[in-house]
Amino acid sequence: MRAVIYTLLLTILLSVLSYVVATATIKQDIGNELSASLVSIDRRIESTLNLVMSLPKHEGCESEHRRFYNRKAYIEEEVRALGYVRNHTTGWYACSLFGEVSSNKSYWAGNTSEQGVFIGWSLLTTYFPEPSFVVAQQVGDTEYFAYVNPRRMLGHWLESPLRDYFYQVYLLGESLPRYSSEHVNIDDSFWSTFVLSHRVVSPQYPYELKVSVSRSAILLRTATYTLRMLLALALFGGFLSWLDGHLDPSFYTVLAMNTMLAMSTILTTIDNRFSSDESASN
Repeated sequence: MRAVIYTLLLTILLSVLSYVVATATIKQDIGNELSASLVSIDRRIESTLNLVMSLPKHEGCESEHRRFYNRKAYIEEEVRALGYVRNHTTGWYACSLFGEVSSNKSYWAGNTSEQGVFIGWSLLTTYFPEPSFVVAQQVGDTEYFAYVNPRRMLGHWLESPLRDYFYQVYLLGESLPRYSSEHVNIDDSFWSTFVLSHRVVSPQYPYELKVSVSRSAILLRTATYTLRMLLALALFGGFLSWLDGHLDPSFYTVLAMNTMLAMSTILTTIDNRFSSDESASN
């Protein structure tokens, strides 16, 4: 009986320690991931911006200009459209591979940096079924732009297969995300509640990234660390008992048995959880 009590106390102590370690390591993991993602996305934006700045500066929208935009968009797989837009007192005028367009409706939503770089999303979906990621550069009274497939610009990060992690992109200063993970089913269940998050701002462009982690990810990692420590302690204690025949091995025997039982319970819980998620998605 005493061995069981000691085992339970030890398990509780190791669980608390494992929770602290699990939380710290997850924070470090998502912090490193966000930093790497910022570098990758900034590099893609910079490449698109260089393409925008290489566009010829011209008046009007002749067929040769439209052919040039079309050829460039064809070569650059990430780009959907290229062109320029100029605001007037009565609205705006644009030239792109789709031709000339004039309107007074809002066409973009986003932020402009001090260097005149615009980052945002398109509001008009006349030519594409979904909003496009927009990169533009202000030159005088003209903005030269590129419409980019958001999945090509951000998808490598947002569409991560990690189901317990929720990825979001914010325009700087906005409280609601402009783009979010599509693989996460957000609900109010105990397992799916997001209890940990980390947010970073791009040092070059006006946007920020955020990762939220569900309670299940933290608890499962805590359980993993706890089981590893219990198993290591049981094996080490059993080895010492084997070396010294005078030590009573009952404590370590109970510890090992309880560890294996806990591992079986955790693995069963994980299997049932993933099975229920697959059934719900089907």
